[in-house]
Formats: sequence, structure tokens, C-alpha cells
Amino acid sequence: GGKAYQFQDDGSGKMKEIDIPSDLEDLVASQQEQIIERIAESDDILLEKYL
Repeated sequence: GGKAYQFQDDGSGKMKEIDIPSDLEDLVASQQEQIIERIAESDDILLEKYL
């Protein structure tokens, strides 16, 4: 699984690295794919590498 970042509960504003919860892995993968596609579409060189 991947990693995620979560704010600590102590109000410090610091974050800690956690494993992505298993029930969210599919959603994260889908969203990541959409982000990559949109970035690639914004630049012809990146689009060629993506395809």
C-alpha cells in the first residue's frame, strides 16, 4: 500500500506518515490516475511519455 499524511491530534500542526487505509486504496489509486492524466494533458512532452 501507499503512504498518506495525517495531522497529529495534539494541535501542533505537525503531520505523521501513515499507511493508506485499505478501504481507501482503490479511491486513492483512481484519483492519482486522474491527476497524472490531467498533468500529462497540460504538457505535450509529458503526454508523449505518459502514452
